[in-house]
Amino acid sequence: MALPNQQTVDYPSFKLVIVGDGGTGKTTFVKRHLTGEFEKKYEPTIGVEVHPLDFFTNCGKIRFYCWDTAGQEKFGGLRDGYYIHGQCAIIMFDVTARLTYKNVPTWHRDLCRVCENIPIVLCGNKVDVKNRQVKAKQVTFHRKKNLQYYEISAKSNYNFEKPFLYLARKLAGDPNLHFVESPALAPPEVQIDLAAQQQHEAELAQAAAQPLPDDDDDTFDPDAQPEASTSGGNAQIANLMRLVEELTHKHNTQQTQMEGISAEKRSQLATMTTQAAYSYYYNSYAGYTTRTSAGGWQQATPYYPQGTRAIAHSPVAPKQPFFMPRNTPTMNEPRTQTQ
Repeated sequence: MALPNQQTVDYPSFKLVIVGDGGTGKTTFVKRHLTGEFEKKYEPTIGVEVHPLDFFTNCGKIRFYCWDTAGQEKFGGLRDGYYIHGQCAIIMFDVTARLTYKNVPTWHRDLCRVCENIPIVLCGNKVDVKNRQVKAKQVTFHRKKNLQYYEISAKSNYNFEKPFLYLARKLAGDPNLHFVESPALAPPEVQIDLAAQQQHEAELAQAAAQPLPDDDDDTFDPDAQPEASTSGGNAQIANLMRLVEELTHKHNTQQTQMEGISAEKRSQLATMTTQAAYSYYYNSYAGYTTRTSAGGWQQATPYYPQGTRAIAHSPVAPKQPFFMPRNTPTMNEPRTQTQ
């Protein structure tokens, strides 16, 4: 389905909605198809980029108009205009970030709320990355909702065509449809460990043969949520959780970096932090004064603990100091000139 300002084509075309948490690789995925990247269109009224991806099948040419969120999902739920008239969809998560998988049910619910009975593919992206957090046995949501699941690597082009082939077969109603020509893809940016990935997919097949767990720690049942709950509220909670996860990741990274620093260097860093705390207040408020022995006021002399010195400071003074030197007025206390 083309946008109003796009040229229509004389072969089957479909609107493909791609959703998922920010940073899961949705944009990278659609940009692998060179034709789709060169012919993309931006629709400002909705705030999306639309990439036309063409594939050649044994039944003729087919086009997917891939709707990319352009990062909107980072600021809350997507508008219904993004989903309306969607004919098929891809939900993407990052196998190296568990939270992105936990949010899959929310994306699925939003899709089904606007687009009923459309073929949906669940994709676990970034399987080329070593630090995998979502294990094969934990990926069960697609089985609960009867979705197709593929593990992909956008940067290495691994399994790039499979989601499109599945959707094309469903839309055409022909399970024997196949691609007769590979699309022009950008060169791989990374190489995937095929042996390790084959092992993961064997574990997936083994997990699929097991009965579904009654309780899945990594997902929740969206049907159990009250109908009144809105995607916007859920998105705000999800964004907050993502922020906590990002901050935790940064903290862990800093801790790892600190472990490689000598005790002497850590002591120097701690001293610099102390310097910043003392100099922030004294140096950021140039008009601060203290009492003289004659009872008047004069410019305060910054005090630094032994072994420290003034360093770079913020030009903005706090409304109230976080500690007060002896015989020093508050900012709101009347001042008199030095006698």
